[in-house]
Amino acid sequence: MLSPEEKEKIRERIQFEDELREALSTKEPSWKESIWNKASSGLGLLILGSIITGVLVPIFQNRQKTLEWERQVRYENVKYDLEMRRECLKEFMLIGAFLSQFIELVQPYMNEKPISKKDYEELDKKLREIQSERFKQNAKVIGLLIYYSDYSIFSRMFNEYTRAVTDYLNNDINRFLFLKYHLSERTNSGREGDLSELRALLQEIDDTSSLVQKFNEVSLNMLKEIRIKEDEYANTRF
Repeated sequence: MLSPEEKEKIRERIQFEDELREALSTKEPSWKESIWNKASSGLGLLILGSIITGVLVPIFQNRQKTLEWERQVRYENVKYDLEMRRECLKEFMLIGAFLSQFIELVQPYMNEKPISKKDYEELDKKLREIQSERFKQNAKVIGLLIYYSDYSIFSRMFNEYTRAVTDYLNNDINRFLFLKYHLSERTNSGREGDLSELRALLQEIDDTSSLVQKFNEVSLNMLKEIRIKEDEYANTRF
Protein backbone atom coordinates (compact mmCIF):
# COMPACT_ATOMS: atom_id res chain seq x y z
CA MET A 1 0.00 0.00 0.00
CA LEU A 2 1.55 3.31 -1.13
CA SER A 3 1.56 6.20 1.14
CA PRO A 4 0.14 9.56 0.05
CA GLU A 5 3.64 10.96 -0.35
CA GLU A 6 4.70 8.12 -2.64
CA LYS A 7 1.55 8.56 -4.76
CA GLU A 8 2.26 12.31 -5.11
CA LYS A 9 5.81 11.63 -6.31
CA ILE A 10 4.52 9.17 -8.92
CA ARG A 11 1.97 11.70 -10.24
CA GLU A 12 4.68 14.38 -10.42
CA ARG A 13 6.99 12.00 -12.34
CA ILE A 14 4.24 11.04 -14.80
CA GLN A 15 3.36 14.71 -15.36
CA PHE A 16 7.03 15.54 -15.97
CA GLU A 17 7.39 12.73 -18.48
CA ASP A 18 4.25 13.89 -20.36
CA GLU A 19 5.54 17.47 -20.55
CA LEU A 20 8.95 16.28 -21.73
CA ARG A 21 7.41 14.02 -24.38
CA GLU A 22 5.23 16.89 -25.62
CA ALA A 23 8.20 19.23 -25.77
CA LEU A 24 10.28 16.76 -27.77
CA SER A 25 7.48 16.00 -30.23
CA THR A 26 6.78 19.69 -31.15
CA LYS A 27 7.78 20.37 -34.83
CA GLU A 28 10.22 23.18 -35.53
CA PRO A 29 8.84 25.74 -38.01
CA SER A 30 10.50 25.71 -41.46
CA TRP A 31 12.66 28.63 -42.62
CA LYS A 32 9.90 29.70 -45.02
CA GLU A 33 7.33 29.78 -42.24
CA SER A 34 9.80 31.64 -40.06
CA ILE A 35 10.36 34.32 -42.70
CA TRP A 36 6.64 34.63 -43.39
CA ASN A 37 5.89 34.97 -39.67
CA LYS A 38 8.48 37.71 -39.36
CA ALA A 39 7.25 39.43 -42.53
CA SER A 40 3.67 39.31 -41.23
CA SER A 41 4.64 41.14 -38.11
CA GLY A 42 4.36 44.92 -37.86
CA LEU A 43 8.11 45.40 -38.18
CA GLY A 44 8.29 43.05 -41.18
CA LEU A 45 5.52 44.89 -43.01
CA LEU A 46 7.29 48.19 -42.36
CA ILE A 47 10.56 46.85 -43.77
CA LEU A 48 8.79 45.31 -46.78
CA GLY A 49 7.02 48.60 -47.52
CA SER A 50 10.33 50.46 -47.36
CA ILE A 51 11.88 48.02 -49.84
CA ILE A 52 8.97 48.40 -52.27
CA THR A 53 8.96 52.20 -51.98
CA GLY A 54 12.70 52.68 -52.05
CA VAL A 55 13.78 50.02 -54.55
CA LEU A 56 11.00 48.45 -56.59
CA VAL A 57 9.04 51.63 -57.30
CA PRO A 58 12.08 53.53 -58.70
CA ILE A 59 12.99 50.50 -60.84
CA PHE A 60 9.46 50.39 -62.24
CA GLN A 61 9.45 54.16 -62.85
CA ASN A 62 12.81 54.01 -64.64
CA ARG A 63 11.56 51.16 -66.80
CA GLN A 64 8.47 53.17 -67.72
CA LYS A 65 10.65 56.16 -68.62
CA THR A 66 12.86 53.93 -70.76
CA LEU A 67 9.85 52.53 -72.63
CA GLU A 68 8.47 56.01 -73.12
CA TRP A 69 11.84 57.23 -74.44
CA GLU A 70 12.12 54.27 -76.83
CA ARG A 71 8.62 54.93 -78.10
CA GLN A 72 9.42 58.62 -78.57
CA VAL A 73 12.58 57.78 -80.51
CA ARG A 74 10.69 55.34 -82.73
CA TYR A 75 7.99 57.95 -83.30
CA GLU A 76 10.55 60.57 -84.32
CA ASN A 77 12.34 58.11 -86.62
CA VAL A 78 9.13 57.08 -88.36
CA LYS A 79 8.07 60.72 -88.69
CA TYR A 80 11.44 61.67 -90.20
CA ASP A 81 11.41 58.73 -92.63
CA LEU A 82 7.91 59.68 -93.74
CA GLU A 83 8.93 63.29 -94.34
CA MET A 84 11.97 62.21 -96.36
CA ARG A 85 9.90 59.83 -98.50
CA ARG A 86 7.45 62.61 -99.25
CA GLU A 87 10.32 64.93 -100.07
CA CYS A 88 11.80 62.32 -102.41
CA LEU A 89 8.50 61.93 -104.26
CA LYS A 90 8.17 65.70 -104.60
CA GLU A 91 11.69 66.00 -106.04
CA PHE A 92 11.05 63.10 -108.40
CA MET A 93 7.89 64.75 -109.73
CA LEU A 94 10.02 67.77 -110.64
CA ILE A 95 12.24 65.48 -112.72
CA GLY A 96 9.22 64.57 -114.79
CA ALA A 97 8.92 68.21 -115.85
CA PHE A 98 12.24 68.11 -117.71
CA LEU A 99 10.83 65.73 -120.31
CA SER A 100 8.06 68.22 -121.00
CA GLN A 101 10.64 71.00 -121.35
CA PHE A 102 12.56 68.98 -123.95
CA ILE A 103 9.40 68.39 -125.99
CA GLU A 104 8.16 71.99 -125.72
CA LEU A 105 11.54 73.27 -126.85
CA VAL A 106 11.58 71.27 -130.09
CA GLN A 107 7.82 71.34 -130.73
CA PRO A 108 7.95 74.35 -133.10
CA TYR A 109 10.54 72.51 -135.20
CA MET A 110 8.67 69.20 -135.51
CA ASN A 111 8.63 69.22 -139.29
CA GLU A 112 10.91 68.37 -142.19
CA LYS A 113 12.17 71.91 -142.80
CA PRO A 114 15.87 72.70 -142.23
CA ILE A 115 16.91 75.00 -139.38
CA SER A 116 19.59 77.69 -139.43
CA LYS A 117 22.93 77.46 -137.69
CA LYS A 118 21.81 80.14 -135.26
CA ASP A 119 18.62 78.26 -134.31
CA TYR A 120 20.52 75.01 -133.99
CA GLU A 121 23.14 76.50 -131.66
CA GLU A 122 20.48 78.19 -129.51
CA LEU A 123 18.49 74.98 -129.24
CA ASP A 124 21.61 72.99 -128.42
CA LYS A 125 22.55 75.48 -125.68
CA LYS A 126 19.07 75.39 -124.12
CA LEU A 127 18.99 71.58 -124.22
CA ARG A 128 22.35 71.43 -122.44
CA GLU A 129 21.11 73.81 -119.77
CA ILE A 130 17.99 71.74 -119.19
CA GLN A 131 20.08 68.57 -119.11
CA SER A 132 22.43 70.09 -116.52
CA GLU A 133 19.50 71.01 -114.28
CA ARG A 134 18.06 67.53 -114.74
CA PHE A 135 21.30 65.93 -113.58
CA LYS A 136 21.28 68.12 -110.45
CA GLN A 137 17.71 67.12 -109.74
CA ASN A 138 18.58 63.46 -110.28
CA ALA A 139 21.28 63.75 -107.62
CA LYS A 140 18.74 65.07 -105.10
CA VAL A 141 16.44 62.12 -105.66
CA ILE A 142 19.27 59.57 -105.46
CA GLY A 143 20.25 60.98 -102.05
CA LEU A 144 16.67 60.53 -100.79
CA LEU A 145 16.07 57.01 -102.10
CA ILE A 146 17.82 55.56 -99.03
CA TYR A 147 14.71 56.31 -96.96
CA TYR A 148 12.66 53.72 -98.86
CA SER A 149 12.49 50.11 -97.68
CA ASP A 150 14.65 48.66 -100.47
CA TYR A 151 17.16 51.11 -101.92
CA SER A 152 18.37 48.68 -104.59
CA ILE A 153 14.89 48.23 -106.09
CA PHE A 154 14.07 51.94 -106.14
CA SER A 155 17.53 52.82 -107.41
CA ARG A 156 17.15 50.34 -110.26
CA MET A 157 13.73 51.70 -111.29
CA PHE A 158 14.95 55.28 -111.04
CA ASN A 159 18.09 54.59 -113.08
CA GLU A 160 16.05 52.83 -115.76
CA TYR A 161 13.84 55.88 -116.10
CA THR A 162 16.65 58.46 -116.16
CA ARG A 163 18.66 56.34 -118.61
CA ALA A 164 15.63 56.13 -120.92
CA VAL A 165 15.17 59.92 -120.81
CA THR A 166 18.87 60.45 -121.58
CA ASP A 167 18.63 58.08 -124.55
CA TYR A 168 15.51 59.91 -125.71
CA LEU A 169 17.35 63.22 -125.60
CA ASN A 170 20.54 62.01 -127.28
CA ASN A 171 19.23 59.48 -129.79
CA ASP A 172 15.97 61.19 -130.74
CA ILE A 173 15.89 64.93 -130.04
CA ASN A 174 19.57 65.81 -130.56
CA ARG A 175 19.81 63.57 -133.60
CA PHE A 176 16.61 65.11 -134.99
CA LEU A 177 17.93 68.67 -134.63
CA PHE A 178 21.29 67.70 -136.05
CA LEU A 179 19.69 66.26 -139.17
CA LYS A 180 17.48 69.34 -139.64
CA TYR A 181 20.50 71.61 -139.40
CA HIS A 182 22.45 69.68 -142.05
CA LEU A 183 19.54 69.22 -144.46
CA SER A 184 20.48 72.28 -146.50
CA GLU A 185 24.03 70.97 -146.94
CA ARG A 186 23.06 67.52 -148.20
CA THR A 187 22.91 66.43 -151.81
CA ASN A 188 19.70 65.03 -153.20
CA SER A 189 20.66 61.42 -152.49
CA GLY A 190 21.86 62.14 -148.98
CA ARG A 191 18.94 64.45 -148.34
CA GLU A 192 16.41 61.72 -149.02
CA GLY A 193 18.09 59.44 -146.51
CA ASP A 194 18.08 62.19 -143.87
CA LEU A 195 14.43 62.97 -144.53
CA SER A 196 13.53 59.32 -144.11
CA GLU A 197 15.36 59.26 -140.75
CA LEU A 198 13.72 62.56 -139.78
CA ARG A 199 10.26 61.11 -140.32
CA ALA A 200 11.09 58.11 -138.16
CA LEU A 201 12.46 60.37 -135.44
CA LEU A 202 9.35 62.52 -135.53
CA GLN A 203 7.30 59.47 -134.61
CA GLU A 204 9.73 58.43 -131.90
CA ILE A 205 9.76 61.91 -130.35
CA ASP A 206 5.97 61.95 -130.31
CA ASP A 207 5.75 58.53 -128.68
CA THR A 208 6.68 59.01 -125.02
CA SER A 209 4.48 56.19 -123.73
CA SER A 210 7.41 54.03 -122.55
CA LEU A 211 8.93 56.99 -120.68
CA VAL A 212 5.61 57.77 -119.03
CA GLN A 213 5.24 54.12 -118.04
CA LYS A 214 8.67 54.06 -116.40
CA PHE A 215 7.94 57.36 -114.65
CA ASN A 216 4.63 56.06 -113.31
CA GLU A 217 6.28 52.85 -112.11
CA VAL A 218 8.68 54.83 -109.92
CA SER A 219 6.14 57.36 -108.64
CA LEU A 220 3.45 54.76 -107.83
CA ASN A 221 5.90 52.58 -105.91
CA MET A 222 7.08 55.63 -103.99
CA LEU A 223 3.49 56.50 -103.16
CA LYS A 224 2.83 52.93 -102.02
CA GLU A 225 5.80 53.08 -99.64
CA ILE A 226 4.61 56.44 -98.31
CA ARG A 227 1.18 54.97 -97.51
CA ILE A 228 2.83 52.13 -95.57
CA LYS A 229 4.92 54.59 -93.58
CA GLU A 230 1.86 56.77 -92.93
CA ASP A 231 0.09 53.78 -91.35
CA GLU A 232 3.14 53.06 -89.21
CA TYR A 233 3.31 56.71 -88.19
CA ALA A 234 -0.36 56.69 -87.17
CA ASN A 235 0.24 53.62 -84.97
CA THR A 236 3.20 55.19 -83.16
CA ARG A 237 1.59 58.54 -82.35
CA PHE A 238 1.00 59.32 -78.69
